[in-house]
Amino acid sequence: NNAYPFFKQLGDLLITGPTHTNVMDVRILLID
Repeated sequence: NNAYPFFKQLGDLLITGPTHTNVMDVRILLID
């Protein structure tokens, strides 16, 4: 279920900004 590399190769990767839905933003900050 990891579509990131697939779409990255196609050049169709959708990059979004902060979602402002606390849980995912915290998770993204921890990964970075």
